[in-house]
Amino acid sequence: MTLAEFRTAVRREFGRDLEHMTPANVREFLDRIQEREAPVGERIHLDEPARSYESILKDFFRQVLEIPPEQAIIPLWLLAVELAFADLREHLAPQLERLFVQMGASGDE
Repeated sequence: MTLAEFRTAVRREFGRDLEHMTPANVREFLDRIQEREAPVGERIHLDEPARSYESILKDFFRQVLEIPPEQAIIPLWLLAVELAFADLREHLAPQLERLFVQMGASGDE
């Protein structure tokens, strides 16, 4: 996927100013991009010598440094969005849980 194709896909999915981004549709978009890059049915061979999450991240960033900037933008953007929205879900989960508990409690009265 070229950078121009990626930009078009992102804007089509989330709007020109990314105004339609939500944790749910970000996850769906990331899943579709991953499927596009590794179609179902293809065997994936993992040759990952790293033994920790930190080592895997270091290896990813090392590899990204070695590719041309036009190619590096896509995996870096995808990782940043995934981490940002994963973090958002973790922060919102307790608040949403309290909200639903309160709604359930008020419905029981």
